[in-house]
Amino acid sequence: MSLAQKLRSEARQIASAGLVGPAEEQALQRRLTDALAGQPSFEDATLMAYAATAAAGGNGDGAGSAYGSWYSNIAAKLHDLATDAAGR
Repeated sequence: MSLAQKLRSEARQIASAGLVGPAEEQALQRRLTDALAGQPSFEDATLMAYAATAAAGGNGDGAGSAYGSWYSNIAAKLHDLATDAAGR
């Protein structure tokens, strides 16, 4: 399994767990914003970007978050962080 496949699989699990209920979603949002506040490694930034993208699109059963555009915005910022980290 490639690194991208591994990260996407783990990200789907994170997003699914984060969309179970309001408290879980708040925890997911906090985890994503904490990642933005720090200087994550390429792998960590990519994982969180994939998790945000998965949350924006739903958890696989068509039940996406009401905050889909927020997740999409966070995913874009995390992808930028991953690109920056790759250049370090």
